[in-house]
Parts: sequence; C-alpha cells; structure tokens
Amino acid sequence: MKLPLKFCLVLAGLLGLSACGGPRYQTVYDYTPPTDGQGRMCLNQCLDSKTYCERSGQQVQLEQKKVCLTEESARADAEFHHYMREMKQAGEKIEKDYYDFYRDYSCNRYDGRRSDPSCEVNYRACYQNCGGEVRAQTFCVANCDEIPQ
Repeated sequence: MKLPLKFCLVLAGLLGLSACGGPRYQTVYDYTPPTDGQGRMCLNQCLDSKTYCERSGQQVQLEQKKVCLTEESARADAEFHHYMREMKQAGEKIEKDYYDFYRDYSCNRYDGRRSDPSCEVNYRACYQNCGGEVRAQTFCVANCDEIPQ
C-alpha cells in the first residue's frame, strides 16, 4: 500500500509536533508572612525592592524598544533606497514604498510587560530573610502524558 506524499508529510509533521518539547511545568508559590511586626515591616521593604526592580526592568525594555525601532527604521530606509536604485537602474517602475520594508513587529519583544525573573527570586529570598515562609508547588501543565514513569 502506497500512501500519498502529502499525507505522509502531514502525518510526520503532526507526530513531530506531538513529541515537541516534552512536559511543561509551572511553579506556584504560597507565602506565609512573619507573625511579628518587625518582620511585616521588613516585608514592606521587600515589596518596595521588587516593585523598583520590576519598574527598572520595564524602563530598560522601553529603552531597548526605542533603540530597536530606530535601528529598524534605518534598516528599512537603507533597503528601500537600495530597492529604488535597483528599479531605476533596471528602468522599472517603483511600486513599493518605505513601509513595505519597515517591520516594527520585530521590536514587540520589548513590550515592557515581561518582568525580570530575578525580581521574583530576590523577593522570595527577602521574604524568607524577614521571617516569612515560602512554599513552592510545581505542577505539570502541558504534555503531562510524556513524563517518564
């Protein structure tokens, strides 16, 4: 029995995707604050430090996005001018404009919403140093059937 090539390619792709990446886990943290007033005041400093860390990270990302957009604009401008020279030399009509070369979506990774994981790690350490308790629970959230037994 001979299978059509298109069917085999689709089947191979689906099998490849199903095995892709293995199990994915997510960790959830449960916080129990310290019982004394001094420990709770200490936690306020932890929270302030975490907030500062996150805001600093957001600011860095926004600066990176500005740089990315500036670089993308320069790249698109260079490509557009190269295209115009090529079309003029070939005696062909220019049918594209600058925005056909501008790809600002490549800068979306700097959206200012991703937090630096170190902010959370430092917060948990600070929380514990102030006398609080941090318990971690890890759960499988995807491809759980691939966990070795």
